[in-house]
Amino acid sequence: MYGFTEVDPASGKVIPVSAATRRCKTLWEMLGEHGLKSHLVSWFATQGERDNSGCVVSNLFNSFRHRKDDAPEDWPAPPAGTYWPESLGEHLNGLRVSPWDIDGDEVIRLLVPDAPAIDQTRDRRLWTLAERLGEAFQRACRRLLVAGTPAGLEFHAVYYAHRRNLPRLHALHPPRMAGIPERDFDCTRT
Repeated sequence: MYGFTEVDPASGKVIPVSAATRRCKTLWEMLGEHGLKSHLVSWFATQGERDNSGCVVSNLFNSFRHRKDDAPEDWPAPPAGTYWPESLGEHLNGLRVSPWDIDGDEVIRLLVPDAPAIDQTRDRRLWTLAERLGEAFQRACRRLLVAGTPAGLEFHAVYYAHRRNLPRLHALHPPRMAGIPERDFDCTRT
């Protein structure tokens, strides 16, 4: 494995790398060998993590892909293996932020002032932006931090994917940057 995805041998589909397919020890495993506890939130290759001395909320916590016409109440719970210990799911499932939770007028228009003029039947970037913002709002991280640090916690790692994903959507906001085709920048055309 040389990236964040791999091919599932059973289905042939590209899937996120999981804890089961890592080929080396992680920092938190090394710390655990010395009796040190770790909290991990949204870190790659943590799906299915077991026996961590602290808590794990995997990178699949909020990664379900949505369709705008899906009903918000049909948003499925994260897959098995998203939490360690598994009982965290009881508290954290309800803290995920879906694209439907991102207010178009209060949030999206801060980033894309001309959002109401965009033909969203032809240009799905506003929906993609709402998905990425939902992933970025890490309520799970806040809950784990606010709930109090367990005795002996020595390491806390949080991966903020929005630092990698949100800049890719910058073509929606003026000024047009070099390398962005006019047709992509002027997404208000119908």
